[in-house]
Amino acid sequence: MTTRRAIPIGAASGYEGSGPIGLVALLRQGWHEFLAFPAVIVAAFVVLAAFTLWMDNTDASWLKFGREQVIGRFVFVREEGTASVLGQLLGGLLTVISITFSVLLLAVQQTASSLSSEVYSQFLRRRVNQLYFGFFTGLAVYDVIALAAAHPKFNPVYTAATAVIMTTLGLCLLVVLIYSTVDQMRPSVIIESLRDHTLAARERSLALLRRTRRTSQSPAPVQFTVFAQRDGFLQNLRLDRLAQALADLRDPAAEIEVLHPIGTFVAYDDQLAVIRGGDRETASALAGRIQEALVLRSERDLQVDAAYGIVELQSIAWTTASSAKSTPEPPRLVINALRDLLGRWIAGTPERGEPATSEPVAVVYPDRLHRDVIDALVTTGIASNESLQHVVAISAFDALRQLLPRARGETREQVLDAIRTLLPALSDVLLTPRLEDALDALRRALEEHGAREVAAETSTALSLKQKEKGRVRSAAS
Repeated sequence: MTTRRAIPIGAASGYEGSGPIGLVALLRQGWHEFLAFPAVIVAAFVVLAAFTLWMDNTDASWLKFGREQVIGRFVFVREEGTASVLGQLLGGLLTVISITFSVLLLAVQQTASSLSSEVYSQFLRRRVNQLYFGFFTGLAVYDVIALAAAHPKFNPVYTAATAVIMTTLGLCLLVVLIYSTVDQMRPSVIIESLRDHTLAARERSLALLRRTRRTSQSPAPVQFTVFAQRDGFLQNLRLDRLAQALADLRDPAAEIEVLHPIGTFVAYDDQLAVIRGGDRETASALAGRIQEALVLRSERDLQVDAAYGIVELQSIAWTTASSAKSTPEPPRLVINALRDLLGRWIAGTPERGEPATSEPVAVVYPDRLHRDVIDALVTTGIASNESLQHVVAISAFDALRQLLPRARGETREQVLDAIRTLLPALSDVLLTPRLEDALDALRRALEEHGAREVAAETSTALSLKQKEKGRVRSAAS
């Protein structure tokens, strides 16, 4: 029976829950994802307001000449008029911003409900959107400062002129913002962005993969099992802390096996890791430190969790390929993205990449990303059968056919298993000429690469579908 170390719920788990700590974590996450760049832009507008007010107050001759003989003579002649213009600018700007932002956020919400909730994150994560929000917020702050500075004994002509120029620029920028938002809501743009974020997350995880093992290499027995003290998604793995824990075991055969990859949901009292080697007492004393190294969060993070990108792509494909939407183009785009991702990862596995910059650690970390991509392709193919979309089935079989020559080892077996799983999904799909060609090409590719058993099954499925030509069946049959 495995011994457990009593740890208070939430302690040493890396989890940031509700309360003040949770609020700080939320603000930190918001600052990292969205707020930092807009805050810098707002600060720049505050500095600009301070500079233009200094220009309105300084006695420098050339600034005084422009203030009194140029701008103040033809445009902002009286203090009351300047304050009135600034007030109208501010009121109109706030009205336009509120209406425009509400409509754009409604468009984002509609797209997210149709495709994926990740649309929200993508919209906030894009630097150009942060620029727009920061600009309009900073411009409103600038107008507030300018309006507050205007009074019967002070006419801020430079500040007011700058407000007029920047507000005019902002109104022109609204047109660009509207087009940019609509363009970002296109399925092709969303899927491409998800693919890019998934690639980037995978690149960030390569250092972890190069320094860890995929299977256990220690002959030592399991001395202790670490259990989760609360629920959450495994968002990060602090490898240096695990390395220090291994050093404290003082056993050359010591090993820590992490049981779940990043992105896995862990419930309370689930197994997190096992410790091999050392003595039982020392191993149990390290359980809390190991839980600190396995960081749990309430949400997944696409920045470090490539599997989350696969889940989002699969969600888009299922929603649009199934009878819920019956839209063939988005799932075909998802299949193309999944094939591209797996093709890149097969060609550049960690073993063939750059050497690790740090020493390897006796930590077993499961990497299931290749399987996740293949499962997503299978799910999309199954959805095509449910909605009778033969074009999606064609794309799924073509993707597996083109991945087969490059797949090796376990990945190759997973591709073959995916083909065998999808063949029965053709039961209700009409055999069109393109689908017939796709299945025949798949059969030839399987034979060429030595998968004769799966090729025979594909040939049988194709023959059965060919016998149905000319027959009309009801959907219920």
